[in-house]
Amino acid sequence: MKHSIIKHFSLDLCMLLIIIVIFLNACAQSFVEPIAENDSIWDASLKRVVDAYDPRNELPNETGGNQVDDRADLDLEHFDGFFDFKINDDQFLLPDQQIIDQQIIDMAIPIDMAPPPPPPPPTYCERIRVVNTGTDGLKLRPGPNRSQAPILVIPDQTVLDVISFEDNGEDIMGNNDWYEVSYQGNNGFVSAYYTNCVSADVVDPPPVMGDAFLLPYACGTTHRVSQGNNGDFSHNGRSAYAIDFSLGLDTPLLAMKGGRVVYTRKSTQPEDPCYDGGGRECINEANYAVIEHNDSSRTAYLHLNRVDVSVGDQVGQGQQVGLSGSTGYSTGPHGHIERQGLCNGAFCQTIELSFADVPGGIPQTGQNLTSGNCH
Repeated sequence: MKHSIIKHFSLDLCMLLIIIVIFLNACAQSFVEPIAENDSIWDASLKRVVDAYDPRNELPNETGGNQVDDRADLDLEHFDGFFDFKINDDQFLLPDQQIIDQQIIDMAIPIDMAPPPPPPPPTYCERIRVVNTGTDGLKLRPGPNRSQAPILVIPDQTVLDVISFEDNGEDIMGNNDWYEVSYQGNNGFVSAYYTNCVSADVVDPPPVMGDAFLLPYACGTTHRVSQGNNGDFSHNGRSAYAIDFSLGLDTPLLAMKGGRVVYTRKSTQPEDPCYDGGGRECINEANYAVIEHNDSSRTAYLHLNRVDVSVGDQVGQGQQVGLSGSTGYSTGPHGHIERQGLCNGAFCQTIELSFADVPGGIPQTGQNLTSGNCH
């Protein structure tokens, strides 16, 4: 009887152990089998993120082989606080279940690992000085490149306030940076290669438009100085401070500064012997216009082929005065301009004329100068 009880008890214990083994095996299988399509989004998300961050796993690469995950330095201890991760469920609605690095980053971001802040915007000077341009000056361009004609020329050492900064302009001597600035009422760009930063307290403002003299031809055009002050040919005595520019016939001449027309001569015409120039016998036959300014000086425009203003007219800076020619004592078409003091007549003693758009102010014989007379 005793042996029978022990036998039955042993059988029952064996059956119980078998049942427990089967149950545990079934549980184990449920943890390792692939995620079914009908599993919850959360279960799928959790499984994929765990797999992605498990350093024992390998990820498929583009060639079909395997590559060890870059996060192999993580160990399983990191998963003790797994539920400190945020899960973005929307990422798991993608049909492609392949795990790639960017998807992993999007799927799980540790709370204590916030993304780095965006890089700060590039820093640039708020005020600059034009440097290393010598007598040539720095060209103000419509854009951050040299593809278009310059607007005007800014003299060396001029201080400018910066409007904006462009770090992807045309490369000038290895420097792609350009500054947008304003000079004499004109906005444009200058290469940073020819500038230095200066502090905000540096005071050197450019001349105010209208208060300075500007070159007498069209904005952005460039012409050569054929004879400057105290020239060997004819700029001496009364005309010592006169300036000649090499201009083709009928090139528009513009007012260098606003003022009132006080003298003109228009009488030399194509049929006259001095219309195309001549010697000293033609010295009084040139067509001209003289404008008086509010600074007690005058400017004169001589040898004109045509005069477009009349005595008493108020003209603004940049307004057309006439067309270049070779009337009077002249050897060929050119633009002759001069600044005079006041006197009782059309031809007073010349005085020094300094231009805001000329490097160094005073035109020199042989220079090629770009006009900033941009009204």
